[in-house]
Amino acid sequence: MQSLKDGGFNHDFTVFLSPIFRRAEKVSLALVDSKRNVLARAADIIANRVYFEVNKGNAENIIDESMMLFAFPLQ
Repeated sequence: MQSLKDGGFNHDFTVFLSPIFRRAEKVSLALVDSKRNVLARAADIIANRVYFEVNKGNAENIIDESMMLFAFPLQ
């Protein structure tokens, strides 16, 4: 979780990943059940749709000008 605040180096792809929460004093994460949490359910639905479309080779069906897509090489 410290890498969310400080960033980190990915040795597999030889790239530095910038921190997501630069100014945060601490980052707290919690495990939630998407059956009971509407935001977690929405994130599950979106992640599943992106995963499904990208694996079918149809990423253009879900990408618009407000989104950024990063593709890393497979190992």
